[in-house]
Amino acid sequence: MKQEKWVIEVDNDGFLFSREVNGCIKETYAPVNREKATVFAVAIIQGFEPPRLLTPMSSTNRDSQSLQGHLNSGIPVD
Repeated sequence: MKQEKWVIEVDNDGFLFSREVNGCIKETYAPVNREKATVFAVAIIQGFEPPRLLTPMSSTNRDSQSLQGHLNSGIPVD
């Protein structure tokens, strides 16, 4: 039986996530701040992997990634 466990360590560098399977570390992630750690934890609890890249949205990004921009580009929106 496969036993999977996520471990969150807290130190001066931030929050460190690692995934263990049957007691062996399979993945480790670079330290993240509290805000990103919150997103990582929610993703894991919901059955997803932590995101590989989280970047703050600037007003430029927000405009280019708007729903209207997706509709005009032909990209399907779920």
